[in-house]
Amino acid sequence: MFSPQNPNDLHFEQIRYEKDGPRATVAIPRPHVHNALAFKTLREMRRAFEDAA
Repeated sequence: MFSPQNPNDLHFEQIRYEKDGPRATVAIPRPHVHNALAFKTLREMRRAFEDAA
């Protein structure tokens, strides 16, 4: 079973993940590659979405 964590404990490198009560925000701040989605970015997004769910 997965339990929600503090976003700072997840240590994302490619995305920015914030939680505020029932709302979660995932951003892809990668302007140097025009916000392209690498496999690492997608894996981090999946972890963030699982945590937010």
